[in-house]
Amino acid sequence: MIELSLASALLFLVAKRKRADRDRWTSYWYLLTLGFAVLSVDEIAGFHELLNPKISMSWVIPAGIVVAIFIGKAAKKAEPEAPEPEAAPK
Repeated sequence: MIELSLASALLFLVAKRKRADRDRWTSYWYLLTLGFAVLSVDEIAGFHELLNPKISMSWVIPAGIVVAIFIGKAAKKAEPEAPEPEAAPK
């Protein structure tokens, strides 16, 4: 519980620093901060315990899809841009 809250606080500090540095990954740091904050609140309140009986499938499946999309977007953003082709000499 406290570990997730601490991780969220530390990620927030990293995100603020990345924003000051104008890092292109700043939004992902803030998203990680939010994710750990939500996990911390869920651990304390136990929302997932209330949802499991009401959902016919496990919550892990939709969460896995969201994580896969997040990783895919991050990987696409991490790809280096191809240099412009040089003009052919005349």
